[in-house]
Amino acid sequence: MLELIQDFVEPRAIEIEETVSEEGAARLRIHQTRERDSALAEGKRTSVLNSGRRLTCEVCRFDFEAVYGQLGSRFCEVHHLRPIGQRNGNEPTRLEELAVVCSNCHRMLHRYGLLSIEELKATVATSE
Repeated sequence: MLELIQDFVEPRAIEIEETVSEEGAARLRIHQTRERDSALAEGKRTSVLNSGRRLTCEVCRFDFEAVYGQLGSRFCEVHHLRPIGQRNGNEPTRLEELAVVCSNCHRMLHRYGLLSIEELKATVATSE
C-alpha cells in the first residue's frame, strides 16, 4: 500500500532549540480550487440516516455520536470516491459516489495522494 507512494518527503526535523517559532503572519495566496457542494454532503448524511443506518466510518467503523453523544450527532466526513481533481470540469456527483468516513481516515485517504477505501481498510485491519 504505502510502497505505492514514491514522492513522500520526511518532515523537517526540529531541534530542541527550535521549539519556538513565529507563526501567524498574514499572507495573500491566490490559487485555483475545485467547487464542492456542501448540500451534497448533507444529503449523504441524511440518506444514510433515513435508511436506518448510523454515520459510522466505512473504513474503521468509528461512530462520532456513539463516542461524543449529542455533540457528535450527524457528524462525519464525506469523501468523494472519484476525486474532484480528476474530473473534467463540472460533472454531476451521485450520493453513491460518496463515502462516510471519520476525520482520521479521511486524512489517511488523502495523505499520500489517494488511497481507496478498500486499501485503507486493509491497512487498518492488519494493524489491529
